[in-house]
Amino acid sequence: MLSPHQLLAASHQGFFMPKQASSIAPHVDWLMWFINAVSIFFTVLIFGLVIYFAIRYRASRNPVPAPAGHNNMLEAVWTIIPSIIVLVIFFFGFRGYMEMSVQPVAAHQVRVIGFKWGWTFEYRHPVDGTPIKLDRLILPEGEPVQFIMESTDVIHSLFIPSMRMKKDVVPGRFNKFWVQPTRANEVNPYLLPTDEEKAAAWAAAYDVYCTEYCGTKHSKMLTKALVLPPDQYRAALIIEGNIFEKDGQPLPLEIVGETLYTRRGCNQCHSIDGKSGIGPTWKDLFGAQRQFTDGTSAVADENYIKESILYPGRKIVAPYGNVMASYLGQLNDREIGALIEYMKSVSAKHQTLGGPQSNAD
Repeated sequence: MLSPHQLLAASHQGFFMPKQASSIAPHVDWLMWFINAVSIFFTVLIFGLVIYFAIRYRASRNPVPAPAGHNNMLEAVWTIIPSIIVLVIFFFGFRGYMEMSVQPVAAHQVRVIGFKWGWTFEYRHPVDGTPIKLDRLILPEGEPVQFIMESTDVIHSLFIPSMRMKKDVVPGRFNKFWVQPTRANEVNPYLLPTDEEKAAAWAAAYDVYCTEYCGTKHSKMLTKALVLPPDQYRAALIIEGNIFEKDGQPLPLEIVGETLYTRRGCNQCHSIDGKSGIGPTWKDLFGAQRQFTDGTSAVADENYIKESILYPGRKIVAPYGNVMASYLGQLNDREIGALIEYMKSVSAKHQTLGGPQSNAD
């Protein structure tokens, strides 16, 4: 068992910048430091010359001003040298841009869906090819990964600082980029025995941000990227591929629903403690009478909840707006059923409307 100190030591933060964790990161950092060095050199040179000239040609020493004159050699020097520096920066910058843009034959493909305010990362099960949808990234060390990205609402931007990779996620189109992780995280949470250790290991994984302002909770649109050796990466996907079981035993549907509540971003808009958010709270929602903006009403039963998940614009609860994206094609009936059972578990009407269900199917 690892101590909290050992887990916290598994940090990816460097002294000035996050540690390099992708094949492109050394090039990006080298060019950045080169530009910084050039900028610092000329800043010191210019300010030094300004101070020197202010002292050398001050009025007490030169009471009668004289024309500055002209020097062709000086003109050529301060034109040619900056031009060469700019061309060098352009050459290495363009080379790095092409290296990031021209995608190799990727061994793995991840579909990225951005929404207000969270991420969904879709994988394929390494055994049977079925979709696996997570709210955190898992990447293999040393193997190229292609991201195919889309947004369900507004413009977002996926940024992994340690990998020096950033790409906008735009509604109505697909964007792509690729990355080859080169630094596996020191601790694999899937090999740890307790939930506390697993949470600490995930906290030490690489940070992932949205860097395009996208609304109220833009600053909370955060997640993690975990890099594992290829064999551990495959094993992690197999574990994540079946959220309905743990250690070969079926889980209660409300427990699965609680996992989906976080994993699929429901917690970004719907609280479970009664607090108002972007959308209605789930506390005591199931079985309650719902009043809609068109003046109609209905009881929040299984059919209503399923319809609201798949077609959220049909019945808008007053006084909320029509801001929820549809989960049509993203959640199957079994997952929706698990979410419904979780809603029941946080509702006061749960016991009167049938109690919890088991995960028998």
